[in-house]
Amino acid sequence: MITESFWSRVATSSHRIRCGRGVTLIEVLVSISIISILVGLLLPAAQGARESARRVQCADQIRQLALSTHSFHSSHRTLPNNGGRADDNFIISVEGNRVQPFTRDFGAGLVGYWGIADPARMPSDQTGPWCFSLMPFLELQSLHQANTFVNQVAIFNCPSRSRGGPALAPLVDAYGNYESGGHAMAKTDYVGNSQLIVNRPKSLRMRDIFDGSSQTILYGEKAFDPIVQSVTSWFWDEPIYIGGSHGTVRDGLKILTDKTGISFRHHWGSAHRGLCHFAFADGHVDSLSNSTDEKLLASLLTPQGSDN
Repeated sequence: MITESFWSRVATSSHRIRCGRGVTLIEVLVSISIISILVGLLLPAAQGARESARRVQCADQIRQLALSTHSFHSSHRTLPNNGGRADDNFIISVEGNRVQPFTRDFGAGLVGYWGIADPARMPSDQTGPWCFSLMPFLELQSLHQANTFVNQVAIFNCPSRSRGGPALAPLVDAYGNYESGGHAMAKTDYVGNSQLIVNRPKSLRMRDIFDGSSQTILYGEKAFDPIVQSVTSWFWDEPIYIGGSHGTVRDGLKILTDKTGISFRHHWGSAHRGLCHFAFADGHVDSLSNSTDEKLLASLLTPQGSDN
């Protein structure tokens, strides 16, 4: 007869065998391979989900800019303009001197002198760009009235685009020389349609949009070369306090994804692969693909029916 003590000894022996058995190298390699496959499957999905959330946030931000423009128009009976130079408009530099802001384009051999945002000026006479004019309608009244500069304003920055940090005081680079009085000023990833957001002293009204507000672009994302538009450059990237420049408006017919070496001047673009967000004059937001026909884009930029 097999006694209870016999079975006890068998169980004890089996337990010792199991405990004494180590994990083999093959098992380790298989486990690592499985984990690597799972990470490889999950990481792109997580990155895609994050980018999808950033695209939604970007679209919401540019929608807020369009809606705040309607509030501006209701208050002032005009669209905000892009500002521009005035003889009595200067920056007080960090050394206490009066200086006129400018961009010297080395390649074109031209110097553009700009206006500087001034909270005391009426909208029709504003020397700063549309970004500054909209601040009171974006719950940024204190920033608008402070008459000082900040180096970053979240609503003007697409969450998908990496600028390498807040803006710094501009320095001479391979593309140009810039006068900021030594101040660091926030920049914008969103720009106005220069056919609607015109330079001072002109300004347009909603009634000037003959093509229909739902068919006319108001704002869009701007093309961006991360090497050229650095935190210390103003080259086609002048800040939200500087009026009359192409840092805050565009007029081109191409839509480009952010990349080193792209032809960013004049054009639209984003960090979202293959598409770019645009806010239309009626307040709705749509995304256009990089392959959008130039004639179609031209018609959406033209407010006065001259695109036939």
